[in-house]
Amino acid sequence: AYSQSSRWCHESEGGWQALSKGGLLLSCEAGRTTQGFAPYVCIKEESSEEGLVFHIIPNGNWVMKLLTKTAPGDTVPYLMMELGLSDDQLDLCLKPGETVFLPEILIQELIDGRPEKSASHLHQYLLANRFKNRPDRIPVVYNTWFDAFDDLHPERLERQLAAAKEIG
Repeated sequence: AYSQSSRWCHESEGGWQALSKGGLLLSCEAGRTTQGFAPYVCIKEESSEEGLVFHIIPNGNWVMKLLTKTAPGDTVPYLMMELGLSDDQLDLCLKPGETVFLPEILIQELIDGRPEKSASHLHQYLLANRFKNRPDRIPVVYNTWFDAFDDLHPERLERQLAAAKEIG
């Protein structure tokens, strides 16, 4: 299974790991979509480049549980997956007629055994289905986080903003 963890100063660190020792638990922390893990996982057999990618389009806390099991009398393990809304500390009471919105789960082909090759297909899907009413011009976001974190100096920020304004 391939997953990406995200924690302070180590965002989006990905890697493959064998599931032969039980399983894998991926989830977000405190309602932050990608704090803890990114909401996707890729699976494939070690000897193959073919596999599947599972994405959760979150709506609140999410969880992905991957467990390897072996049926009684069998020697070949199988994979059991649980994906969706996290039930950890879930306190949900619906009155008659009320609705709960669950996260959307997307499944796609793993291309050449490389998770990054599947990203463009996800983006195309999201643009066509989730962001239909987006503006023609995508807004520019100015972010100092990956450049200087919280070490901010007005003179430096003014130079960066002037450069951003110059390029539109």
